[in-house]
Amino acid sequence: RPVVADLARPEAIRRALAGLRADVLVNNAGLIIKRPLLEMAPDEWHAMIDVNVNALYHVTREVLPGMIAARKGHIVNIASIAGRSAFPGGTGYVATKHAVLGFSESLMLEVREHGVKVSVVMPGSVATDPAGPGADTGWMLRPADVADVVAGILASPAWALTYQVEIRAANPRKG
Repeated sequence: RPVVADLARPEAIRRALAGLRADVLVNNAGLIIKRPLLEMAPDEWHAMIDVNVNALYHVTREVLPGMIAARKGHIVNIASIAGRSAFPGGTGYVATKHAVLGFSESLMLEVREHGVKVSVVMPGSVATDPAGPGADTGWMLRPADVADVVAGILASPAWALTYQVEIRAANPRKG
């Protein structure tokens, strides 16, 4: 069942997930504020850290004990190709996506002996609201493209782990 919570508030996460048993967790929240570091307000920096990194920690920490107890589960963290390659004005966002990759790799190594899988999907540009009104999104991936990749990962047999998948637009905007 879908769960709704303010991901910037750890207590809201705990309340929303209390007593929930999950076989699959897809951490897909993300916030991007494109600004050079010296133009980024501290509250913008903290907002990205709270949603992109801290919420990932809190949600995973709430769900993981049940997966370990059941000796099964799959966590899919949605990162970004920005976790591997930077761009101007992306200091905060890129830092958070690097954190998601490091978190995912360490967690995968910690929990796979307990029957829990961890995968990470790194999409390129996806046509979502942050693109802004009137933005040219025709060349971008669609959310359904990312969902299809996640579904493929989750369909893998119990003995196989697809750890990292990168998906990009086939014909990116030139410019």
